[in-house]
Amino acid sequence: MAVNSIADAALPTDTYKLRSTLKTMNITKRLLQLSPRPALSLTEISRLIEQHRIITPVPSRPSLISLCENGTFETVGGGPTRFGWLVYEDSFLEWVESMSKRPVPRPRRRRNL
Repeated sequence: MAVNSIADAALPTDTYKLRSTLKTMNITKRLLQLSPRPALSLTEISRLIEQHRIITPVPSRPSLISLCENGTFETVGGGPTRFGWLVYEDSFLEWVESMSKRPVPRPRRRRNL
């Protein structure tokens, strides 16, 4: 009789344990392949702004919420979750980077004399 798989080679009593282990390994492998985008709460964003002195004074919570609502920050679910507003980390970092870029100088207007 030919052995087709590892489970076939095991004793009948060990077959259940082996199949269960293989199933668990497949689930773990799939979980490791997931790479969810990290999200930050508004409290954490406020703390980071204060700690790194990105904007002084730190914007108020309603101001941060308006940044979420107008699309400046990309949020989980497009609105508040049961954990409050959750902002994707890469979206916040893009905003910080845009704040640190030098502004483009405006062209000077000539006065007509």
